[in-house]
Amino acid sequence: MSQENVEIVRRSVAAFNEGGIEAVAQFAHPEIEFQEPPTQPAPRAARGVEETRETFTSFDEAWEEHQSEIKEIRELPGEEVLLSTVEHFRGRDGMELDAACWTVYTFRQGKIIKLRPFWDRAQAFEAAGLSEQATSEEGTP
Repeated sequence: MSQENVEIVRRSVAAFNEGGIEAVAQFAHPEIEFQEPPTQPAPRAARGVEETRETFTSFDEAWEEHQSEIKEIRELPGEEVLLSTVEHFRGRDGMELDAACWTVYTFRQGKIIKLRPFWDRAQAFEAAGLSEQATSEEGTP
């Protein structure tokens, strides 16, 4: 099942890049939980497709454009996948920002049930249950 989950992650990123968060809803389990990165000011958690969409949209409203570039996808035990990306943001004033991001995806019945993005690699590896040795390596997962 994990290879199928990897493919769903790939397709959901492509859908996001083409149609924003609205296009990703097709991959979400009705009970999806989205947790904003813990290092973000006042991180929020959303439950359900509509609340997840609203929370993500409120974050993305600050940007004119937001694209995700896949760097690596790692299968994890069980129903989880770790995605490493570079998030490309362009502000309404033309300012551009690139940020490394790691997201732990959890699946249920072939749908994304939980999304946990992290701006900090070590936190993402800890959440994914990966070893301390892996967190000390440089670069992407």
